This record gives sequence, structure tokens and C-alpha cells, in this order.
Amino acid sequence: MTSLSTEQAEQAFQQVAVDPQLTRLRTAYAGLKARNEAGYGQTISYISWPEPITGRDSVTLNDCEDGSQAGYLDATTGNKLTVGTPNAPTQGTLQRTPQGWRVANFVIDQVNKCTPGL
Repeated sequence: MTSLSTEQAEQAFQQVAVDPQLTRLRTAYAGLKARNEAGYGQTISYISWPEPITGRDSVTLNDCEDGSQAGYLDATTGNKLTVGTPNAPTQGTLQRTPQGWRVANFVIDQVNKCTPGL
């Protein structure tokens, strides 16, 4: 996201998120820019949808994320600063809006592990 201008980033964030996650994206973007950091790699997701929507305006998704090939690097030197975690349980809450579904909340469990595909 740090490769985007502030205006482009804001537009992209509004297309995928609502508060409180929207505010978290803005804060993360500002922090990365201030520290001259950028993301690298790709996180692999193994999403499960535990409950049907059945007309609700909010739903929860579970994921067993493999971030071991992604992290943050120094945007000037290219030196890796962090490496993500494999098999990290995550949970996202989607909110229905007039523009479509948006991420309202996203939490990564930094302590426990999960098994992809289960």
C-alpha cells in the first residue's frame, strides 16, 4: 500500500473497509510511510465461512493465514525487517454497505496456530 499516493491509498481503503478497520488501515499506512517501510511477499489465505449470511448485514470469516513469505522491509535499502508467521488464525468481520461488503474488523491471533484447510 505504501507504493500508492495518499489520495490513491485513501480511495483504495474506502473501497474495501469501514470503521474500525478503515481507521486502522489509515494509521498503518501513515506509520509505514513515516518509517520508510514497505511490504513484500504474499500472504496465503485458507478462508472458511462458518455461518451463512441469511440476510444479515454482518458476517464473520475465519482464515488460517500463511504469512511466512511476507513481511516489511526498509523501502530504501530493501533489507527485510520482519517475516510473517505461518499458520496464524485470523478472523474478519464483513459489513454490508450500500456499495457492497466491506471489512469492518480483522484480528490476527499472534499466540495460537491453526491447520490450513481445516
